[in-house]
Amino acid sequence: MNKEVIEKIAVEIYPDHIVQLSPTLFHNTADIRRHDFIQGYNLHDEEFIELIQFLSMNEEFNGYSSVTKETAKHFLEQFKKTTP
Repeated sequence: MNKEVIEKIAVEIYPDHIVQLSPTLFHNTADIRRHDFIQGYNLHDEEFIELIQFLSMNEEFNGYSSVTKETAKHFLEQFKKTTP
């Protein structure tokens, strides 16, 4: 899969989330998540599943719940089916 496709997928999974850090400074908090997703794309399946679970646990404070191993496996299989 080429880099552009992976980047488009990352944007779909992690849409822009702009936060205001000061009256004149804004930051897109999705940038780091997108970068990590793109870097992790080439991981082996089991490592990818563990990464998904780890990231979901770290997101609990933002209103997300943790992902079970089965859910992460399902996400990975769906991802493989929809990518060229």
